[in-house]
Amino acid sequence: MLWRAGEFGVVVLGPGSAEPRTLTGTGTALWAALDRPISPRDLAADLAGRFGVDPARVEVDIAPVLAELLRIGAIVTDPA
Repeated sequence: MLWRAGEFGVVVLGPGSAEPRTLTGTGTALWAALDRPISPRDLAADLAGRFGVDPARVEVDIAPVLAELLRIGAIVTDPA
């Protein structure tokens, strides 16, 4: 997997994709928070705290992004 951060956001190229994905805006904070193993619920709570919004709303908003990152192999799930 390859990725690069810049003023434009974060560009991610997973091994399961020929096309890179770009995360912009709060997507850069999401990507940074994925630097360690974290559950989607804890990730949502972390981001909600940073941005002062409802964790349940964040969890709904990040679900498709996490699904896409998982689909292209940019992130993996913990089998435990």
